[in-house]
Amino acid sequence: MTNQAKTTNNPTTIDLLGFFALLYKSRYFLLIQGVFIAIISVLITLSVPKTFSASATILPPEQSGALTAFLPQGMTQGLNSVLGTSALNKGGETNKIMSILYSRNLAEKTIRKFDLMKRFDAITIEDAIESYREKVSVEVDEEGSIRVTVGLQTEFFHPEENETEVQLLAKEISDYVVSELDNIYTSLETQRARYQLDVLDERYEKNLQDIRNIEENIKEFGEEFGVIALPEQTEAMIQNLAQLESQIAIEEVKLQVARQTFQEGASEIRNKEILVNELNQKLNQLKIHGSTSDSTGPLLAFTDTPELALEYTRYRRDLTVQNLIYEFLTQQIEQLRLQEAKDTPSIQFVDLPQIPTKRSAPTRSLLTIGLFLSGMLLSVLYIILKAYYYEKLSNFAEKVKHASEA
Repeated sequence: MTNQAKTTNNPTTIDLLGFFALLYKSRYFLLIQGVFIAIISVLITLSVPKTFSASATILPPEQSGALTAFLPQGMTQGLNSVLGTSALNKGGETNKIMSILYSRNLAEKTIRKFDLMKRFDAITIEDAIESYREKVSVEVDEEGSIRVTVGLQTEFFHPEENETEVQLLAKEISDYVVSELDNIYTSLETQRARYQLDVLDERYEKNLQDIRNIEENIKEFGEEFGVIALPEQTEAMIQNLAQLESQIAIEEVKLQVARQTFQEGASEIRNKEILVNELNQKLNQLKIHGSTSDSTGPLLAFTDTPELALEYTRYRRDLTVQNLIYEFLTQQIEQLRLQEAKDTPSIQFVDLPQIPTKRSAPTRSLLTIGLFLSGMLLSVLYIILKAYYYEKLSNFAEKVKHASEA
C-alpha cells in the first residue's frame, strides 16, 4: 500500500522538481530576459499616450416655478403636497442639462469650433461625434451636482510640446462645453417663458374685460335696488367661494400652460387635471350645502339668502375672483417677461475647468509591472515548450535508432 502511494505521488514530485530544475538551468537566460523585458517595459510606458483631463462641476438650477411663485400660501401648500414640486423640479432640470450635454447640437458645435475631425482622424461627422462622446464624460454625484470631464490623449513618442498642447486643449474644450451648455439652457428657458407668456397675455385680456363687465353689472344693480347689507356668514361664504373659484381659474390657466409646454399624457398635465376636478367637486359641494368636509365652520347656503342678496353676492364674488386672477396674471406675466429678457448665467458653477498638470491615465507603475510580469511569463512558457519539444525530438531519435539497429 505504501509503495503504491509513493508510486502515485512520484510523477508530481518529479515534474515539480523537474520544473524548478529547468528554471535553474535556464537562470542566465531568464536573467538576461528579465533585464531586457524591464528595459522594454519602461520604454513602452514612457512612450504610450498620456491622457489629460479637465473637469467642471455645476449645479442644476432650481426651476423658476413661474406658476406657483406668487400664489397665496394656502393655495400652494396643497399643490406642493400633491405634485412634490421640489423633487420633480430638481430631477427635471438635471435631466434637461444631461440631454443638452449629450445632444448632437452641442457635439457638432464643439467639433467645428476646435477642428476635432482632424484630431480624431474622422472621415464623417458621425465618426467625430462618436469619438467626441468617448472623450467627454458626464457624471451626476449623489449630492446632485453634475461633473463634466474632457479627457484628451497625446501622441506616441510625443514631445513635451504635445503635452502642453493637449493640456490647454482639454481646458479650452471643457470651458466651451459648459459655456455653450449655459447658453443653450438659457435659450430654452427663454423660449419656454415666451410660450407661457403668449398664453397668459391672452388670458389677461379676457380677465380685464370680465372685470369691466362685472363692475358695470354691480353699478346697474346698485342703481336699481340700492345697497344690501349681507350677514357676516354670507360675507365669509363669499370669500370662501371666491378663493376656491379663483384657485380653480388659476389651476385652469396653469393646466392650459402645461398643455402648451408638455406633451399630451405627461404626468404634469394629469396631476393638474386631477387637481382641477377635485376643486370643482369642492365648489359644487359648497354651493349646494354651504360647507365642505374640511371647512372650518358653518356657512349659509345660497338657498337661505334672499334673491336680491344672492344676486348681489354673486356679483361681489365674481369681482373678487377676477381681482385675484388679475393679481396672479400680472405677477406671472412680469416674471415671465423678466425670464424672457434674462441675459445672465442660469447655471451655477461650483468648479471651473483648470489646466491639468497631472495625467489622469495611464498609471505608469501598474503598466510597467504588468508588462514585466507578462514578459517573464512568456519567457518561462518559452523555456517549457522548448524543453518539451527537445524531449519529444530526443525520444523520436532514439526510436529511429532502435528501429535501425533492429
